[in-house]
Amino acid sequence: MPFGARWRKPNAIECAFRRKGSQAAYATKSDWPAAAEWLAEKEREFQERGRLVDRRSIEKTTLAEALQDYLDEETPQKRGAAQEKQRINYWIAHPLGKFYLSNLTVYDFQKWIKSRVADGAAPTTITNSLSPISKTFQWLATRPGFEGLGNPIRGVSRPRANEGREAHLTSDEEVRLLAACEPGAGEGKGRRPRSPWLRPIVELALRTAMRQGELRQIKWKDVHFAPDKETGWIDVREAKAQAGTKPRSVPLVPAAVAVLNKIGEGPRPISGGVFPALTKDQVTSAFASAAARAGRPDLTFHDLRHVATTRLAEVIESPLELMKFTGHDNYASVARYYNPKAGDLAKRYVARVAGGR
Repeated sequence: MPFGARWRKPNAIECAFRRKGSQAAYATKSDWPAAAEWLAEKEREFQERGRLVDRRSIEKTTLAEALQDYLDEETPQKRGAAQEKQRINYWIAHPLGKFYLSNLTVYDFQKWIKSRVADGAAPTTITNSLSPISKTFQWLATRPGFEGLGNPIRGVSRPRANEGREAHLTSDEEVRLLAACEPGAGEGKGRRPRSPWLRPIVELALRTAMRQGELRQIKWKDVHFAPDKETGWIDVREAKAQAGTKPRSVPLVPAAVAVLNKIGEGPRPISGGVFPALTKDQVTSAFASAAARAGRPDLTFHDLRHVATTRLAEVIESPLELMKFTGHDNYASVARYYNPKAGDLAKRYVARVAGGR
């Protein structure tokens, strides 16, 4: 049968598509309309490409298997490998992981998005979860046997991102927050003493606008003080396991130098960390408890970056100089972290007018 379909037995229509110079394709369909649709699809494919695509690998590989291959071969070389691994493992265990690549559709992922939105997941979280699947499809399309693989994620309508989060911290709230970060703050009978590093890392975050991951990886050899002993800088090294980190130097204002001097009192190893043995989960959990005790349960550690950026912007009027502090690549990004209150802007305007500026 060079081209067409024939009845084999009930619910089994054998289809064959052959063209000179191209590999033949075969399929078994349950009825005549499905057989006609398959043959028409192969005709379109041949007309567009001049050949048929071998879909055997696509039809025999599950999403979980493809993701595992991508995880083994591509993920380890990336910055943020730990985060991508976590997202991939989520999909490997998900029911869609058992689907063959050829059976996955835009509808499947659109349905998943709808359920995640109903659960209250943030738009950014949903988009980040889909990212490794899209990358896996793109990666597979360059490998032998997967040339005809489409990418269903391209047709998915993602939820719109929320407006940039704003965070504010008054002077009184800061005093309460730092007090709540003290090792003995709020400790009850039988509770383990809190880390002595929580208050210093919070203080340094407020004085430098550095990310939590950047702060946790600082080593004393990366800290440099100027001859005047009042200013300096920190060399931030790139960390593959920490997304967002790039090699740069963070300026140290006098208040930040004072925090580091207090931490560094006494002997310290030149290769040791400024905040030794602190993990992301430890800092996040301890800070959440401290913020709640300070009467600001809505405050997250990352909000300190917003607060610090806003305070720095009040003094540093040059956007380029401000970006050197925060480590952003463009002004649009740093603008998301500048969260002044309207009332404060009005007062600042009045003060500048009065001062002749």
